[in-house]
Amino acid sequence: MRFLVTATPIVPLTDPAILHKLADWMQEQQQAGRMTAAYGLVGGGGCSVMDVASVEELHELTALCPIGAYLSFDIKPLIDLDSSFAMGRDRLPA
Repeated sequence: MRFLVTATPIVPLTDPAILHKLADWMQEQQQAGRMTAAYGLVGGGGCSVMDVASVEELHELTALCPIGAYLSFDIKPLIDLDSSFAMGRDRLPA
């Protein structure tokens, strides 16, 4: 299951040690194959594509993120684009 996870800071992040912990955590998730893409957002925050087995696993990951207490998460499930287009084409009038 893939999800777009957008993280928005709710308090300023001023401690470099916390940002280093986040970078290490993100690298661990990428190496484990759970984070397939990650981007910073202009103006602050970031987003990632998480590939996990369940919503419970995603909940655990966001809850245990080293800076999770400093962030607000917006999570959206993703569907493969070809599947999405096929579903749309199937619903169009002939």
